[in-house]
Amino acid sequence: MVRALVLYSNGKYKAKELKNLKEFQKEVGGYLELLPAYGDCNVTCYVNEEGALRNMPLSPWTPFMRTLHVSIGPVTLLRGNILLFGKEPDDEGDETSIEPDIIESARLFHNEYL
Repeated sequence: MVRALVLYSNGKYKAKELKNLKEFQKEVGGYLELLPAYGDCNVTCYVNEEGALRNMPLSPWTPFMRTLHVSIGPVTLLRGNILLFGKEPDDEGDETSIEPDIIESARLFHNEYL
């Protein structure tokens, strides 16, 4: 099991224990697309790879993702749920748990802007 942070397209968020790819995909509603990171990014971020094609709801979390240094264009709007894990995979290549400070940052962003 790995602790992930799910940022829902309705503006809510939740830290959840997930155990496998199937559960990861369930959280984003389909196949995973890795969003590239740059600089001091300390998360691994996934969205639904067909979010735009399926006209999923716009995510109010796009500005928050920019603060984490996830590489999205200046006019890109993320769609659907966003799934966050720790920055680096473990020695076996599996996702690692999200850091508590990222969960706290999401809480503060939520309280201030959503």
